[in-house]
Amino acid sequence: MRKIFIDCGYNMGEVTSDFRNKLGDSFEYYAFEANPYLYEKYKNKHNFLSLENKAVWVFDGEIPFYVVVVDRAGNDNKYTGASTLIKEKSNWNMSIHQREEEVIVECFDFSRFLSENFEKTDYIIVKMDIEGAEYEILNKLVETNTADFMNELYVEFHDEKVGLSKDKIISDLTNLNVKVHKWH
Repeated sequence: MRKIFIDCGYNMGEVTSDFRNKLGDSFEYYAFEANPYLYEKYKNKHNFLSLENKAVWVFDGEIPFYVVVVDRAGNDNKYTGASTLIKEKSNWNMSIHQREEEVIVECFDFSRFLSENFEKTDYIIVKMDIEGAEYEILNKLVETNTADFMNELYVEFHDEKVGLSKDKIISDLTNLNVKVHKWH
């Protein structure tokens, strides 16, 4: 049995570091960050993981991604987290942040990734903080019977930002024996 940690929404890598400190070297570590600016800045931060500049999604291909931009004089951190695949979430971001930039990013089918790379007997922990895209991805995992590849899911739901309820998806995942931890 392999032990796997998958970080969907790597951002600056702090959460991955925290999980590695907790889980140790017996796990394999994978991470995905769609924001090309954050990826470029932090791609060499950790040598213990496989990090890819891709959006976790429901199909393979390319998709518009809305990068939140905060204009800070003299600060190279102008491309922040809270960037998203979900245009409606982007509108919420605009009420908080200063502007956005639309970029085209590579995306991949997370359910296919799980089923083609792992076994249901592996112990898989997924952290998902992907700014509203979690609903479509988790629903597809349930519909395609690939949710049960995950043993634990740490997820930040963005229901107040995208107008969706997390209750049904939590119930569906729990019924598939996925231990759901609300993140943040």
